[in-house]
Amino acid sequence: MKFLIIAFVLCCCSIGFIHAQTATFDIEVLQDGKQIPVNENHEFRLKRAPFVLKVRLKGISEVYCQAGFSDSMLIKPSNAAIANFKEIPAMSMAEEKFNASQALIIQSESWHCWFYDPKLDWHRFDQESVSVKGNEVVATKTIDKLLIIDETDLKEAQRFERKLNEPNPPVYLFFLSAEEDKQHWYLDKELDRYVFKLSWSD
Repeated sequence: MKFLIIAFVLCCCSIGFIHAQTATFDIEVLQDGKQIPVNENHEFRLKRAPFVLKVRLKGISEVYCQAGFSDSMLIKPSNAAIANFKEIPAMSMAEEKFNASQALIIQSESWHCWFYDPKLDWHRFDQESVSVKGNEVVATKTIDKLLIIDETDLKEAQRFERKLNEPNPPVYLFFLSAEEDKQHWYLDKELDRYVFKLSWSD
């Protein structure tokens, strides 16, 4: 019996993890209908083609996401302070309803808020993807391009679209769940975080 347990653990370690998992949310990455495993370096290796982020909210109504080209998010200690943590809701970018553009916005100082509220008739996931079971919500977000927002010119932000089949640098995604204050204006307490890397291969 002990041998079987050891063999099972070794097998799991050899094939890598399946997805990004925390107590309050899971993030899966799919491409061509198949689940892409995350390796021990928190990296998903993808083809230069559209992919899907599958989000599972476990007892929470939203998850925040920050996307950028810098690895600074990945190499920080797991308990490092998050800049402007309380103001993150106000720093969240407006995105199209039902993920109409299928773009992942790259802007290292801003956040996405991906939520599901049954009282609203819209959300930011793929339109027909949301399923609810008990206190869990599962939804997908299809990505077929990157929308890069450059604010080095303070007078006017520049926007650049890049298709995924172009030679793009790795993308780093920082996911965060948190409790809000009673007025729902600010974040009060961090619950979970997970940072991973998307890299591209031909």
